[in-house]
Amino acid sequence: MQIFLFIMFLFPLAYSDEINDIYDNFSVKCKITGQHILETEDGLAKSYSSYMDGMNIGDEFEIEFKFTDYGTDTMYQFLVRAKKKNLILVNNFYYRDSDQSSGLNINYKSPGDLNSSLSENSLMFDDPWKITAMRRYYKNDYEIQVVDKPTFLGPVRNLTASCMNMPNDWDKVISRIRYIDSNNKTLSDRMQ
Repeated sequence: MQIFLFIMFLFPLAYSDEINDIYDNFSVKCKITGQHILETEDGLAKSYSSYMDGMNIGDEFEIEFKFTDYGTDTMYQFLVRAKKKNLILVNNFYYRDSDQSSGLNINYKSPGDLNSSLSENSLMFDDPWKITAMRRYYKNDYEIQVVDKPTFLGPVRNLTASCMNMPNDWDKVISRIRYIDSNNKTLSDRMQ
């Protein structure tokens, strides 16, 4: 009898974990193919190929992806991040306003009019300090470009990298996001 009660107690916990918070985590390694750093000092332009003790052409970094599916067909979270020496990329894609999406891209608007978009072949996000864009150029290989926004605080960097062998999880996640986005559009159309 005690075993039966124990199993009955555990079953709802295991079942609820399956429905909520379905995670899909994966990553891709990227190799820096180019880097140009430009600044102006006393009215004169200065350019460099790297920061002191920073990353150089040929160095590698990893981009991590974490997709959380809340199992509701209306909510998800897709976190993209990379952190290596002086390169920090972070963006959270999550359902905001489905009528912003087009046939090609799933578009997002963040506070401060920062734009982001996702598709099967590309990703772009805007943060207060830089713009990051990634696109497929061959099968599961992607190229990435990170461009600093000009400030009065220092140099501006334009970094390019090649990211080889994106896992198939990328396509599965984008497909799931498209499904959720289309459900949200249908719901918002019904509510009008």
